[in-house]
Amino acid sequence: MAGAFAAIADSPDAIYWNPAGAAQLQTPQASSMQTDLFGLGINYNWFSFVKPVGKYALGLGYAGLDASRAFGEFPYREASYLLSFAGKAGENVLWGINGKYNYLKGGSELVNSNQAGFGLDAGVLYLKGSWSFGAVVRDLGTKLTGTTREDGAPKAAETKLKPDLTLAAAYSKGKVTWALDLGELANSPQLHLGAEYLVNQYVSLRAGYSDGSFTGGIGVAKGKWLFDYAYNTHQAGDAQRFSLGLRF
Repeated sequence: MAGAFAAIADSPDAIYWNPAGAAQLQTPQASSMQTDLFGLGINYNWFSFVKPVGKYALGLGYAGLDASRAFGEFPYREASYLLSFAGKAGENVLWGINGKYNYLKGGSELVNSNQAGFGLDAGVLYLKGSWSFGAVVRDLGTKLTGTTREDGAPKAAETKLKPDLTLAAAYSKGKVTWALDLGELANSPQLHLGAEYLVNQYVSLRAGYSDGSFTGGIGVAKGKWLFDYAYNTHQAGDAQRFSLGLRF
């Protein structure tokens, strides 16, 4: 749905899009995703697990990017490990927070960097009839520290990530859900539009648009298993995304 999910967030992937959404899950669920970004050999992997505990939900997540094959002699890797906690504040309001450990490592033998640090995400979700509204702040207080080497000489390095804000809304009527996200509002605002059509209890069709890129996909749910496929167009190169989920 082209990234329009912060006001829906009804799967384990809520840990990434809006951690408040994890409180919607009624049973333990896991999700995994793999894609080659832009078809350039930039491998991106995602895994998440959410377990409801009474009125609350606990979650774990991992996001890893490896661009070593794409960059050749200048390998680059980064990853985030997430610990998520979500709950309900009344019948209509959900909240959630992520604690994150981030690291990046890349460069050649002569010039390279190795940094790591902690950060926070926070989100809220308001559900009212056919409408839902979400707000997410990412990378609160996120700072990476480590070393950078130039010509073999190490020196201290520090990278501060700017906090960012996403505001979102979604509306469902019958078999159709429409979604809108205004993302990266604090840095480089982007509009994400998405729609989902439930063909039947097993199959859903999805489409989306953002910044000149179109996305189309299909979701299949059968018993405990969930499978999602998406195709995304982009000026840098088209890409396919495969996701597999499990409900316990």
